[in-house]
Amino acid sequence: MTKPTYVLGTGLSHNGSACLLKDGKIVVAIEKERITRHKNDGFNDTIAIQYCLEAEGIGWDDVDLVVQNSVFCNFTQGNDWYRGPRVIPNSVPVVTISHHLAHAYNALFTSNFEDAAIAVVDGSGSLSKDCLEVLPFDKNKRQYECVSFYSWDGTTIRALYKQFSEIGEISEEDNPLVGFLKDSIGGLYEKASAYVFGHGLDPGQLMGLSSFGRANIFSKKFVTFEGPDVKIDCPAADFLKPRNLGLSFTTEHFQHFADFARLIQDELTYVMVTLANNLYGYYPSTNICIAGGVGLNIIANTEIVRKTGFKNIFVPPPANDAGISIGCAYYGWHTVLGKDRVKHDGSAYLGKPYDLYYSQVIELVQQVREDIVVTKPDNLNETAAKEIAMGKVIGWYKGGAEMGPRALGHRSILANPCDTGMKDRINNTIKNRPDFRPFAPAVLEEDASIYFDIDRPSPHMLLVFPVREGWLGKIPAVTHVDGTARVQTVSETDDKDFYELLKEVKRETGIGMVLNTSFNRKHEPIVERPEEAVQMFLDTPMDALVLGPYLLTK
Repeated sequence: MTKPTYVLGTGLSHNGSACLLKDGKIVVAIEKERITRHKNDGFNDTIAIQYCLEAEGIGWDDVDLVVQNSVFCNFTQGNDWYRGPRVIPNSVPVVTISHHLAHAYNALFTSNFEDAAIAVVDGSGSLSKDCLEVLPFDKNKRQYECVSFYSWDGTTIRALYKQFSEIGEISEEDNPLVGFLKDSIGGLYEKASAYVFGHGLDPGQLMGLSSFGRANIFSKKFVTFEGPDVKIDCPAADFLKPRNLGLSFTTEHFQHFADFARLIQDELTYVMVTLANNLYGYYPSTNICIAGGVGLNIIANTEIVRKTGFKNIFVPPPANDAGISIGCAYYGWHTVLGKDRVKHDGSAYLGKPYDLYYSQVIELVQQVREDIVVTKPDNLNETAAKEIAMGKVIGWYKGGAEMGPRALGHRSILANPCDTGMKDRINNTIKNRPDFRPFAPAVLEEDASIYFDIDRPSPHMLLVFPVREGWLGKIPAVTHVDGTARVQTVSETDDKDFYELLKEVKRETGIGMVLNTSFNRKHEPIVERPEEAVQMFLDTPMDALVLGPYLLTK
């Protein structure tokens, strides 16, 4: 029997992760935050690596190669220490690659494209001296990558263009919108989110707020282009008066901050569409892959499809730095080892399953909470669908966890999208997050066009589509203020169990759709282990929990 080839990828960024390939296929991957329970945890990779090796049941003698990336350090102190001790033995070969290159490999190798252009846009990438791409740039200048273009012709990822930015010269005290890099659109968006909400834990919520904003309230624009390069000018005085006067993000000043969010979102969308058109000029494929944290911006992604020559778009579910380890692993397989590409099956469910722990957790619950009713229904999907139809909020915990910030049916909270008060109920009493934040619909792929003006599958919630006029008001819990929805289409091949649940929901309600949101509370990572799901179920007004084959009700 031939020994399998294992490649371990590891990302030591602020969203740390590890990924293990076996003969070119992902067998397990994990975000560090899911294990430690600290949002956006990263840097030292020991615990994430151990998770992957234990999940596969292998040791270091089985690992053929490690490929790694860290944004701000090129491992000048060696591979046995990075903000703490590491566990990689000297006997295993280690290759270090640059940040945007890892993003590009993640985006392309998890897509199904035979030919594609690739755009990487984020807050900050590697220092120029650490970049591996063969392009004319000054490696002696202290500058960091913020935009990169690549092509894939079926055999090779080739660098086409790269923009670097110097560090911002204005202190944060003078202008909180100046990020680490002065010409990074990803950095601007992150700093704008921190300005509005007082923290940088979830820049994506600025996108939800922007839909409440009015266009063209501010005459000054932040972004211009000098040739192909993004240039950003952020004068604080025109925009920051409410926060500078000590006013917080409150109902009284909601419209100001919503208008500001709209400005920032419009600027980012403009940049991404312009960059995509520039990329099309370099490599006019019908397909585009996008990675980097900006790739999680669904408004910009949707406009790229509408306003450029690209017809098909793919954004990996962990487009942010959580996906770096996946790109590292694929780089090791394809470029270092010289192996042929093995097509990814499209799954985002890359965590390890906990099936063997369900009964233990159930026994513990029954010992400490006599009021919790535990059953094991013959037809769990039918029973759960009836609960959803009756207006119950259900935790849904199945199989291995999704990678990335979107819950896609393995670590989800589900509810009836037709319930008028459901959005406020979940935001206010279960998720504990601002009431302006929208929820997404998970819908049978074959029925999606009934409810939404949608022209393609959207299995990862990374595009936005208008709700059809006849359904506005009928699915209020998943319709945003601007009449759109961040749709997840579900096919039988995507996730058979989740698909069957939606079929049962359709039998009960007439609509093959549920509200689907991530199984976590504000500022917490999505639950990883069964006991974390049970604890949240017990601590919140959630009505029921599906835990593998079990149904828990209050």
